[in-house]
Amino acid sequence: QEFYNKKVEEYGEKTKNLIKEYIGEPEPVCMSKNNSLWKIPNTYLTAQSILTEELIKLSYVITKERIKFIEDINKFIAPIYKEIFDKSDELRLDYITNVKFDENYEEFFKKNKTQFDLYKTEERIKCVTLLGNHRDDLVAYIGKKNVAIYCSQGQNRLVTLALKFALGKLYEKKFGEQPIFLLDDVLSDLDEERKENIILYLKKQGQVFITGTKEIESIQNVYELKDNKLTRKER
Repeated sequence: QEFYNKKVEEYGEKTKNLIKEYIGEPEPVCMSKNNSLWKIPNTYLTAQSILTEELIKLSYVITKERIKFIEDINKFIAPIYKEIFDKSDELRLDYITNVKFDENYEEFFKKNKTQFDLYKTEERIKCVTLLGNHRDDLVAYIGKKNVAIYCSQGQNRLVTLALKFALGKLYEKKFGEQPIFLLDDVLSDLDEERKENIILYLKKQGQVFITGTKEIESIQNVYELKDNKLTRKER
């Protein structure tokens, strides 16, 4: 959720206020009020029905933006992963949602209103909203393998880096400027080939700052922090 709420709103500014309205920041607005109403016996029906309709309206735009966002990310993440880490495997991201999306808004509203009606009893018992974008998820696959379930911690780390680099390409395409990368100890525990591949990739990007405990010969501009003093090392 943090990834979706922060990254999607940065990429699509118009979703920022929608997400805040949906999840209720800084004050409870839509979903939070919906949850609260379930706790009030015999007084929730009319107000809850109105809020449910509002949730569905917000979900249409948010879901559409998130689908587009993940489609755009996938255009970059697969070739980046192959270039840097593994030429034999395909990396992709899948957007998981219980929102039944349809480009036609009337159909979208009808399908999701039916879904909400089916879950009313369970939601009343649990006092939570069980359907909607607050339950969205993001799943990464290498080939047919779910990364979170079947891949090692090292592979998870490589996927995270590929996602970070793909976001950089996405922002560059949208804003016309290369982003500044701030990378903390990303080269540790990697084999030499992958280290060099990352460095070669980053040399083609904009400004990049990498922290680490070991010096890398192929990096030209190196600064050392010692005794609270930052000094440039001569090459």
